[in-house]
Amino acid sequence: MTRGLFSLTLFYLSVLITHAQSSSDLVFSKVSVDNVILDPEVRIRRELADNLFLNENWYAAHILFEFLSQNRPNDKSLVERMKQCETKISEMSQERQISRMIRDAKVLFELGFYNQSYELLEGLTEYDNEYPLIYSAMHACEDAMFKKHFAIRLRNALEIIRRDKQLQASAAKDKSNQKVAAYPEKTVHCNASQITEIQDVLSPATGMVWMDRNLGAQKVADHFNDRASFGDLYQWGRSADGHQCRNSGTTKSASSSRVPDHGDFIITSDYSWFSSTISSSSLWQRPAKVNDPCPEGYRLPTVTEWNNERMSWNKNNREGAMESPLKLPSAGGRNFTDGSDFNTGSFGFYWSSSASQKQVDMFIFSAGNALSQKQHTTFGASVRCIKDGSSGVLSISQIDTDKALNFGILYAGQEANIVHGKIYYKGGKGGAYPDFVIYSTGVEGLALTIPQGNFSRGEGMLEYLITGIPNKPGIATFSINMGGQSGLLILVVYDAARQQEVAYRANTVHCSKDFKTEVVEVVSPATGRVWMDRNLGAEQVAQSTFDSQSFGDLYQWGRGPDGHQCRDSKTSNIKSKTDVPGHADFILMASTDATNDWREPVVNKIAETKKNTYATNVSSRTLWRGETGVNNPCPEGFRLPTGTEWREEIAGWSKPNLSGAFNSFLRLPVAGLRASSNGDIISTETGNYWAHSIDDINKNEAMQFSILNAQVSPKLRSSGFSVRCIKGKHASE
Repeated sequence: MTRGLFSLTLFYLSVLITHAQSSSDLVFSKVSVDNVILDPEVRIRRELADNLFLNENWYAAHILFEFLSQNRPNDKSLVERMKQCETKISEMSQERQISRMIRDAKVLFELGFYNQSYELLEGLTEYDNEYPLIYSAMHACEDAMFKKHFAIRLRNALEIIRRDKQLQASAAKDKSNQKVAAYPEKTVHCNASQITEIQDVLSPATGMVWMDRNLGAQKVADHFNDRASFGDLYQWGRSADGHQCRNSGTTKSASSSRVPDHGDFIITSDYSWFSSTISSSSLWQRPAKVNDPCPEGYRLPTVTEWNNERMSWNKNNREGAMESPLKLPSAGGRNFTDGSDFNTGSFGFYWSSSASQKQVDMFIFSAGNALSQKQHTTFGASVRCIKDGSSGVLSISQIDTDKALNFGILYAGQEANIVHGKIYYKGGKGGAYPDFVIYSTGVEGLALTIPQGNFSRGEGMLEYLITGIPNKPGIATFSINMGGQSGLLILVVYDAARQQEVAYRANTVHCSKDFKTEVVEVVSPATGRVWMDRNLGAEQVAQSTFDSQSFGDLYQWGRGPDGHQCRDSKTSNIKSKTDVPGHADFILMASTDATNDWREPVVNKIAETKKNTYATNVSSRTLWRGETGVNNPCPEGFRLPTGTEWREEIAGWSKPNLSGAFNSFLRLPVAGLRASSNGDIISTETGNYWAHSIDDINKNEAMQFSILNAQVSPKLRSSGFSVRCIKGKHASE
C-alpha cells in the first residue's frame, strides 16, 4: 500500500469510528442499488485490518484477520492477531463488549461487509432481545445484502446487454463473422453475381448453429413472402449442379448415376430421379455426403433437428417459422410431375438428410400447421444448412412461464427498479446454456437477461432480471426459448401517473398499523376499465400467485370496512339487526340458518317462488351497489365490480384459470377465503372475489378461480372473500 493510500485509509477509518461513537450508533442508513459496495473484499489489506486493531475495533479486526487467513493459511502472524483480538474482547466487561460490538457493526456496515455486520448484531440480541434498534439495524443489513446481490446481478445483466448490442452493431456494420464462400467444387450458382453468403445464426432453444438463410437466397428473410430470401429448390440427394435453379430445364429420364451429367430437373413416373440400382444411403447423409450442396463445415439437418427447432417456436405454423431465429420464409416447392413452382409464398418445404431409399423426410409449414412427413426425392424443396459439430441438445422437457415468480413493479417512463424473478422448469438433463437477452414486445424498452449457467437434472429454476425503461403502460411480453422449450412471460407495466393519494371513506378500519393499501390504477387492455392494482387490505401488488403480502382482507358481502374483514378479527354468533353492525366481529352462521346472511331480515317475507322458503333481506341489495352503496368499502371514486364485468375480464385472460388470473393485468393472487361456519381461514388454491350484483335471495355473485377454471357464480353472503375495486359509476346507478 502506498503512503498516500495508507493515509487515506486512516482518515476514512477515523471518520467512520467517530461517526459510530455518536448517539445514533444503531441507525444504519439504507443503501441503494447505486451506492451499495459490491466487492469490499478487494479492498482488504493487512494494513486495514491492523488499523482496525490499533483503533480497538477488535471485533471488526478479528473478522478481517480471519478472512485474510483463509487465503494465507501459513501466516502465523494472522493467527496471533486473532488471538490478541480474542484476548482484548475477553478482558472487557459485558457492557463494554456490547458498546464495541455496536461500534464495530457500524464500521463493518459502512465498509460494505454487510453479512459480517449482521452476524455481530445477531450476537447483540443474546444480551438484550428487546432492543428494537438492533433489529432495525439487522434489517438494514439484510436489505443491503439483498441489494448487493441484486447490484451484482444488475452489473452482470448490463454487461450481457452491452455485449449483445455490441454484437448486433458489429454484425450490422461490417459482417465480421461472414466467411469466404467455400462451396463444394463444381457448384453451380443460379445467380453468379450474388453468391449466397455464409453467415451463422445460433438457435438459443436448441444450441444448434445454422446458416441464417436458404441456399441460393440473396438475403435473410424479412417476412414469410420475401422473394429475395426464397433461394433454390433442390431434388433430394442431388448436388448443386444447376437443377436447383427455379428456371432450369426438365427431363423425364432418370439418372443412372449418383451424379447426373446435366443440370435439368428430373421428373419420372416412379417418383425418383435416380434408378433403382442406386442407393440413397450416402447421397446427403453423413459421413459420405456424396452430393451435399452445403458449404464446407455444414450439412443437411436431420428430421429430428428440424422437429427440435419447431418445438421451440411460439406458434406451430409459418408465423412461428418466421419469428424463430432461423427466419424461415415460405419459399414454396417445385412439382415433381411437370417441374412447375407451386405454393410459393404460402408453404415452406425444407429437406432433411433422413431417408429410406426413395422416400425421405421433409419439413413442411403453412399458415395453419408445421410438421414433418415422407416425400419423394423428385420433389423440389428448399435447403437450409446446419453447422457440423453443433452439439445442441434438448436440455429440459418443460418450461413453466405461467407460474413464474416476479418481484418488483414496472411503471411506464421509469427505470425498472429491482425487478427480477424466477422461471421454473422440469425434466432438466444437465448441460450448459449461454447468456440470454430477450427484448420486450407490446410495451417496448425492457430487456430480460438470464446469465449463462447449467440446467439442473430434474426440476430447477432460471433467475432473470428486468432492466430498461418501458415506453408506455400495458402488457410487456417476453418470448422465452430455452433448452428446446418455449413460453411467454407476461409482465404488467403500470401508469405512474395513476398512483393516487389514499382517499378512503370515513371510519374505515385498516387492519395494519404500518400501511394503508395504496390506490394505484391499472387499465384493462381487454375492456379499457380502470381497476385498483391490488386487493383491499393488500400491502403490495402480487409478486406471485401465492404472495401472502398481496392477499389483503376477507369481507362478508355487503359489510363495510369495520374491522371484521381483518383475517384475525374476532367472531360472533349474533346476527346484526342493522346494515351497520357497530362492531368488528366476523359474524358466524349456524348450520340450520337457511338465509346464510350476517344480517337479520328486514322484512319477514316468504319467497314463494323457491322450493325452499327463506326470510328475505330486501335492503341488502343496495349495501354494495355502486359508488354510493351504503357499505361500499372501496376508496372514493371506486366500487365493487358486477358479475358481468368480472366475466368480461376473464374473457381477456391468456387462460381462464389460476394462471390466467395472476398473469392478467390484475395480478390476482390466491387469497383463500374465510368460512362462515367457524371463521377459519381456508387457504385453498382458489381465489374468491366478490361482485356487487345479486344472484339469489341469499346469495351474491362472486368470481372464483382455481387451477382448473375461472367462473362467476352465486356464493353465500356470510363467507369472507377478497375485494378488488373498479373505478367509476356503473350504468345501473
